[in-house]
Amino acid sequence: MTGMPVDPGIDFAGGVAVTIPPTTDSQAVVEGYFSEYPLKSVGDGGVNGGYYVVFEYMPDDEFLSLSKVINEHYPDAKVDQIGETFGKTLQAQALWHSSSRLSGWPLWYSLSLKTLYRPSLW
Repeated sequence: MTGMPVDPGIDFAGGVAVTIPPTTDSQAVVEGYFSEYPLKSVGDGGVNGGYYVVFEYMPDDEFLSLSKVINEHYPDAKVDQIGETFGKTLQAQALWHSSSRLSGWPLWYSLSLKTLYRPSLW
């Protein structure tokens, strides 16, 4: 749990995403192959029986072990790994941009009102 109102996706939290091409394996079989790893979700890949498998972030040695299992069962799978540092950088950028927008808007608004709508008493 991150303390956020929603769980951040792989882009923010880091992890491994595997796109498995169409297969006759059931979701339970796919989950069984990867039961030794920090499996987050197995979703429908949306393409004729493929799967989109997401794992939590893992150390390099564990990732190499996972890669062997993936290549053994699904040699045509696409594997993407996003590090925690990249996710933390995205979180920091999102926080910076959100806070600058929220603090900059009232300043811009008050300055624009003073210049655009200048009452005769000022």
